[in-house]
Amino acid sequence: MQGPLNYYRTTKFRYDEEKGESRKPIIRCHVPPRTISHLAAKLPTNLPDDLPVLFIWGTADGTAVRSVINRARNFIKHYHDIALEGRSHWLMVEAKDDVTENVAQWLDRLTRFGPQCRAKL
Repeated sequence: MQGPLNYYRTTKFRYDEEKGESRKPIIRCHVPPRTISHLAAKLPTNLPDDLPVLFIWGTADGTAVRSVINRARNFIKHYHDIALEGRSHWLMVEAKDDVTENVAQWLDRLTRFGPQCRAKL
């Protein structure tokens, strides 16, 4: 569980990086320390209204509340969720093949049907 927990341990660092504010050095054994400001994602604050969203969740995840997940449809125009029965919070550990297959199928439908059919996804 060390790997998945590191994701949460680095939350502040990742947030700063996306905002372009991180000045913490990256240290690697063969690369001299440097700042990561040039790696910042510079994500836009307002995303397009028609941006498709896929949310994959496990039905045994205590943090995933079905009523909250269903309410997302009220706010996200092209929202699609997939519930993986009996899976918990660590989907990429427990069900990596299922996640990969679902994402690949969703992307295939997006590219095959294009923007005019996204509402049906």
